[in-house]
Amino acid sequence: MKTFLAMAPFWDPYCPPLGITSLQAYLKERGRDVAIFDFNTSKEIWRAQRAYFDAFVDAVPAARHWNIMRVGPDYFARHQMAWLSLRDDPSAYRDLAARILNIDGRQRIDPRTLAAFDRIFEAIYARIDALLDEQLARHRPTVVGCTMLTTTLPASLHILKRAKAFDPEIRTVLGGPGPIMGAGADSPDTQRILDRCPYVDNVVIGEGEILMDALHAGLLERRRIYALRDVSTELAERAATPVHRNLIKDVGRLPTPDYTGLAVPHYTRLSVGVTRGCAYQCSFCYETTYWRRYRKRPIESALDDIEALSARHGRSSFFLCDSLANLFAEDLADGVLRRGLDTRWDAYLRADAPLTDPDYVRHLAAGGMVRARLGVESADQATLDLMNKRTSSDVMGEVIETLAEAGIETSTLWIVGFPNEDEAAFQASLDFLSDHRDAIFAADPWQFVFHPTTGDVPVFGRLTAADSFEARLGMHRIYPEEYDDALLVQYYELDIPDVMAVKLDRIARMGARMAEWGIPNPYSMAEWRAADRRWQALHPRRPRPTAVPQARPVAQERAGGQAG
Repeated sequence: MKTFLAMAPFWDPYCPPLGITSLQAYLKERGRDVAIFDFNTSKEIWRAQRAYFDAFVDAVPAARHWNIMRVGPDYFARHQMAWLSLRDDPSAYRDLAARILNIDGRQRIDPRTLAAFDRIFEAIYARIDALLDEQLARHRPTVVGCTMLTTTLPASLHILKRAKAFDPEIRTVLGGPGPIMGAGADSPDTQRILDRCPYVDNVVIGEGEILMDALHAGLLERRRIYALRDVSTELAERAATPVHRNLIKDVGRLPTPDYTGLAVPHYTRLSVGVTRGCAYQCSFCYETTYWRRYRKRPIESALDDIEALSARHGRSSFFLCDSLANLFAEDLADGVLRRGLDTRWDAYLRADAPLTDPDYVRHLAAGGMVRARLGVESADQATLDLMNKRTSSDVMGEVIETLAEAGIETSTLWIVGFPNEDEAAFQASLDFLSDHRDAIFAADPWQFVFHPTTGDVPVFGRLTAADSFEARLGMHRIYPEEYDDALLVQYYELDIPDVMAVKLDRIARMGARMAEWGIPNPYSMAEWRAADRRWQALHPRRPRPTAVPQARPVAQERAGGQAG
């Protein structure tokens, strides 16, 4: 029996996908025959995505100001679903495609513009087919699995359907967090995929090692959704992997990710993880629910992986695929310095008070940190409180200045249009950007994307259906019910007047102010090079220290108050 796992388009090939590389390592350690492949390292496929957004702004000129490279991927996925499902019904396809492109409800879509999108889709899926056929012929798998994310769902379904056509006996699996953020094992959207797609044998939601090992061994039934609740003691014992409350008990015992089968030179950085889950509980985020609880492996285990992957692939730059690095960043920097590693790392950080300590931040820089991705989200205190961020704009501003002073690139992420955001709240974010413009490497605004909360199980930072945004504000469907079978996912928006128009107008205004103030939002290589030149002019690189600074607070103090 052989398992073939794929990362379907579209997912940024910044680093090797940690999901399938970790599963490959685990299954091989169990003696399973496994191969993996990432379609996103195909230059033709990735260029086609850029061509799609070029066509989008040609069809919808207003989208030129909507930060479409960030806002657009969700709609790109929906458009692919419409094309894959309805291209043989031109009238229905034209209607649904126009609805998808009309994001803000104010655009008039010329049906003639759809031909450009159709040509792009034809090129994308012809390339996917050619690559898939080559992989299927090479590996002759009995199991084919694809990572299921919002942006990979259309191509993942297409790949599984084609795999079934190649060999009807192949067992096909979708695995990951769900078809959209928040759609777990009990979501009607997840069930609809299984009901409407007979070529999908299983959906696996959540931590996948033990369940995929059981599936490989033929222990799971077909045509079922599996989740953490199905990780029994018996399955864990068969896999020789102790569990606690259905989750792997000791993530430090998991093997080093295995990149075999991937085009490693095509990635900007290598990937590694130290934790699973998140210690915080932001009200817009699915991480807490998806991973159930926070687990951190011994830092020496992560350092061993970094050393092994560096030696194996001749690379020293890593992206840490953790929700947040705050609770281990100091230990990682200590270890890099102690082992004398020439490692550079890039990670998500929460802009909390400990990062206002210049000695601590300089230590992170000395220990290899080169970029901090900061979920600032908003600079309005009421909005931060509703998000359960448990910080203030003053603290976040000081964090950004301290990181910049140490030479660490500060990439800030913003959520525009959170349910309570009014004009004053939005202006607070603009003022923040202006005040800290020279300490911000990049800023990337994104709209608040609403998905309904399902049932009484806590979702999105402890919200339940009875205490959700839709319970407070009401909601409505975006697309007519007649297109449920085409899209598979039901999309909703909150009952806020002109909700999408307001969000996109604010994103456009933020982008205009950023351009005025010289704050980049790079997506192309030329834009990244320009952003780097600006940063080096503002914050010239210093020689990296080779010794551990002596006078600094102990690691325990770095955790900094409550998680949340």
